[in-house]
Amino acid sequence: MLSPVTAAEVRCALESTKAGWSIGAAGIPSELIRVAASSLAYPLTCVFNMSLSTGVFPNRLKDASIIPLFKNKGDPRLPSNYRPISLVDYLSKVFEKLMLSRVEAHLRAAKFFSSCQFGFRKFRSTELALGHLWQEIADSLEDNMLCLGVF
Repeated sequence: MLSPVTAAEVRCALESTKAGWSIGAAGIPSELIRVAASSLAYPLTCVFNMSLSTGVFPNRLKDASIIPLFKNKGDPRLPSNYRPISLVDYLSKVFEKLMLSRVEAHLRAAKFFSSCQFGFRKFRSTELALGHLWQEIADSLEDNMLCLGVF
C-alpha cells in the first residue's frame, strides 16, 4: 500500500537526520552512518523496503535507552522533577522519517485532512489559523450574519 523507498530518498534522509557519536543497534556510531550515507543508501533501501513489504520492523531497531532529564525547576534531588526521554537508534529515526512522508502522502491522497486543520501539519501555522478565522468573521459580518466563537 505504501510506495517503496528509493536509494536517493534513503541517502537524503541519512544526510538530513541529526546524528551524534552514540553507538546504535548495529554497533556503529550514528555520525559514521550519516557520513557514509552514499555507500549505505542501497543496502539500507533493501532493508527498509523489506520492512515495508512484510510489515515487520526489525527488533533491534525497536530498542530505546530511557534516561531521566531534569525539568529545570524544583529540587534536582526529587525524582518527580525529572521526565523520561527515549533515545532511539539513528536508523529508527531515518526509517521513521521515510514512513512519515509516505503516511502523510497517503492521507493527503485520501483527502483525510480537513482544510480547516492547522495543527500538526506542514505549512499550516497558528498564524494561518488566525487569519482563516479572521476572514470567516469578516465575511460573515459583511453578509450581516451573526458570529459566534466557541473555544
